Amino acid sequence: MWNMPSVFDCIKRTLPLFSAGSVMALAKHVNPRTNSTVIYADLARTIDGGDGASEEQCKASLLRSCGSNSGQPAVIVGPEDPAYKTPECIAANMKPANIIVKLVRDPSAG
Repeated sequence: MWNMPSVFDCIKRTLPLFSAGSVMALAKHVNPRTNSTVIYADLARTIDGGDGASEEQCKASLLRSCGSNSGQPAVIVGPEDPAYKTPECIAANMKPANIIVKLVRDPSAG
């Protein structure tokens, strides 16, 4: 699970993507009062539609719909995923909400 730090600074955080080449994935917390946490599968689903995605899911993904929402969609969450129902998530009041994702060129990628 990936947890968005709850700070009131509007800073975009770099998401941990391996073998991303010249791409950097950024996340922004749109409501820092929320303890926002998402699973990596939901981040992937947001970016490319996810494993075994239908054509409709692919079209809704960031890679295929980058012209909408200024290229910054909210994380597409599967709220029924058991990971969101663990005692740890419930006790910490973690919510799979209030995170947007953006893909940009990695400035360190020559």
